[in-house]
This record gives sequence, C-alpha cells and structure tokens, in this order.
Amino acid sequence: MIFMEHGIFEVKIEGNLLLVDATGPFNEELIIQYEKALKTCIQSLEASEWNQVITLHQMSRCYDRARIKHNFTTSIHDANEWLATL
Repeated sequence: MIFMEHGIFEVKIEGNLLLVDATGPFNEELIIQYEKALKTCIQSLEASEWNQVITLHQMSRCYDRARIKHNFTTSIHDANEWLATL
C-alpha cells in the first residue's frame, strides 16, 4: 500500500559539501524520494573529495516496521556502501 509521504527533506550541494536538512518522522514513501535525491547528489560529487552535513529536526527517525532499507547516512563510508547496493 502506498501512503502519503511523512516528513520533509532538502538535499543540496554547496561547493564540496553535501547538505541534508530533514524533519521527521519519516515513512518509506519519503525515504524512497530521499534516496533518489541523495544518489543524484553523491554521483555528481564522487569524482572529488567531499563532506556531508546532516541537520535533523524534531522526531528524525525511521521505523523498521516501515521496511526502511536505508536511513540517513552518518558517514561518507556509509554513503558509499549504500551506493554500491544500487
């Protein structure tokens, strides 16, 4: 069953920074859109050194019962591992 997205996010690049600003809680439908945006940004940065800053607001959490495959990354290593699975 498909539900309306819960939560909001913005993923953008400024120089060599990948910036994520998100407000939760999040459901699977939102995470699917987040993954697409994150993948696009990381692919445009992967040819150079880059850093990531994530700002989470309110109840910024994903629940296992929503069958979330990916959560907000906490490191570049995590982001690279996730990209390798796509």
